[in-house]
Amino acid sequence: MVVIRIHTPSGMTRLNLPGRATTATWGDVQRQLADMYGQPPEEQIVSRRPLHDPVFIEAPPSATLASLGLAHGDILYPADMDKPAASSASSAPASTSKLPPLPTRRVV
Repeated sequence: MVVIRIHTPSGMTRLNLPGRATTATWGDVQRQLADMYGQPPEEQIVSRRPLHDPVFIEAPPSATLASLGLAHGDILYPADMDKPAASSASSAPASTSKLPPLPTRRVV
């Protein structure tokens, strides 16, 4: 089994992929991300590095993790995927508060 960690603003989760890095595919990762976050593979944007300095992965679903340089324990950083699909479906609508913005503090 290959474990790939997924880091989002809401925390770290794990993907448990069958086989080894030489047999597990990018499509396996995409399917599990789709199941977890409800975002279809064709809309997924995933980086090898944190999103402030991204290196996005563009690969066919048939590419093995090893061919992409990914190994057991690596961390991936998906863009626009934050909360698991089950949580987002049951969440309450966003507040429409009309409060003024908080003042900013100047640091000298």
